[in-house]
Amino acid sequence: MRVAFRASNGQYLCAEGAGGREIVANRNEIGPWEVFDIRRLPNGKFAMMASNGQYLCAEGGGGREVVANRNEIGPWEMFDRLEIP
Repeated sequence: MRVAFRASNGQYLCAEGAGGREIVANRNEIGPWEVFDIRRLPNGKFAMMASNGQYLCAEGGGGREVVANRNEIGPWEMFDRLEIP
């Protein structure tokens, strides 16, 4: 599934450089760098791929920056989806 994410500032998430760098929320329009491929994993978690084919990673397992620079899915590249009522 291909998606775009809009932050509370009204701007879209962007994988800078098409990926390989940081994830920022500073784009006013959706272009290729603002589209992510969501992959549901067998364990119920999700991974997100940037337009360059690299996965988003929460550095340190979380608590640090989010980047799109991983070629494989490991624990730091897995995210939970929570539905907020």
